[in-house]
Amino acid sequence: YVIRAPSSGIVEEILCSVGSTVSKDKLLVKMSENETETES
Repeated sequence: YVIRAPSSGIVEEILCSVGSTVSKDKLLVKMSENETETES
């Protein structure tokens, strides 16, 4: 499967591990906004 983030950012925490079985809509990572892209 391909997993895509709805926006760009930095992964702060991974909430699952390789080989884990996850259900649909499960939160896999916690992300923060990429501050360098939001500054103008």
